[in-house]
Amino acid sequence: MLAYLDTLIGFAVVMLGASLIVMLLTQGVSAAGSFRGSSLRWGLRELFKQIDPRNLPTIAAKADTLAQQVLTRKLSSDSIFSSLPWIRKLVPDSWVQRFQLATAIRPDELVGILRHLAEDPSLGVLATEINQLLDRPNPVAERQIRLMTETSAALKALALDRAPALIAETVKTVRESAGYLEAGFNMAMDRVSQQFATYIRIWTIIFSFALAAGTGLDAVKLANDLYAKGDFRAALVGSAPGLIAVTEKILPPGAQSDQDAVTSAMSDLYTDAVNAALAKANVQPGAKPKGIETRDAGEAWIRHNVIDSTQQNAAINAYPAAVDQALGDFMKTRAANAKDIQKILKASGMQLTLGWPNGFNWKQLSGVLLSGALLSLGAPFWFNSLKAIMNLRPIIANKQAAEDKASA
Repeated sequence: MLAYLDTLIGFAVVMLGASLIVMLLTQGVSAAGSFRGSSLRWGLRELFKQIDPRNLPTIAAKADTLAQQVLTRKLSSDSIFSSLPWIRKLVPDSWVQRFQLATAIRPDELVGILRHLAEDPSLGVLATEINQLLDRPNPVAERQIRLMTETSAALKALALDRAPALIAETVKTVRESAGYLEAGFNMAMDRVSQQFATYIRIWTIIFSFALAAGTGLDAVKLANDLYAKGDFRAALVGSAPGLIAVTEKILPPGAQSDQDAVTSAMSDLYTDAVNAALAKANVQPGAKPKGIETRDAGEAWIRHNVIDSTQQNAAINAYPAAVDQALGDFMKTRAANAKDIQKILKASGMQLTLGWPNGFNWKQLSGVLLSGALLSLGAPFWFNSLKAIMNLRPIIANKQAAEDKASA
């Protein structure tokens, strides 16, 4: 029985090691393809197209151009291309435009950028419609205010001009911050998150099948070899703790998919950069930075949470160098982790290299396709599976030892 369990452990070790490589490739192509920026552009384009095409036809007709302008503004884009236009001469415009896209934008930033665009007299009707859109109140906000006042007899009887400062300020904040545009923006961002997850999923599948096909990784043959070859099986079982330790350095706690791993890694990177900038500037804000997923979000956090102008400027000036340092450390760490994965698998007698070990064989094609499908489940799946199986091993080993002793 232990042999069956060890076969599963060895199989999970190989799948985890290969799926970690797939995840690293997915992270790379996500950054190279600027998936966050392109997803955000798609979301804004759909927002402008659908928010009110009957009354705002010019915005709907020029939705794509408007979304591109918003996300490539120097103040909203965290791309180097937005601040170094000379790079346009070195690469095609289509790629420059993709990399220029900001990867995140807040509702207040969107409103501010649109206000600024609407000041351009050359936009004509488009500028007029933008102002109409920004000035339109959100009926949901008015409903929230009505419910807030009408559900309480005391509040209902209290005129707002005589209301306590806290209540009046709350009503004012709701009414001013939740316009018609912001209501549509929040729904659009939900769809953006879904599309980004789809992008990551598609590339995970592509790289999974590419890795399986390129290396000839045959899941069926691997399982048979593990069961038949005790030394090979034992070597992989022995490597499991080391691979788990490496994986824990790469995967965030509780990650359920490669998308979770990508998002968490970027959040840790930029949050660390903000902390480093604050430390460099000797600033100690009341709140602690967390969940910062993009470069511009980090700068926005500093502006919002560091009130003193002198300290704020010092932290913002230190932030770019902190980001560069954090990115460099991140890439070095990931390179070291990749080497550790390769070293662990190689020491166990399992090396993933280009080319099929025994040459191309149609009979093994089904096993290779199966490997691709299994790898596409993602590194978090195989990591959790391996840990669960490893926890069972001492129990099964003790039970088998007791049975062997009783039968002796």
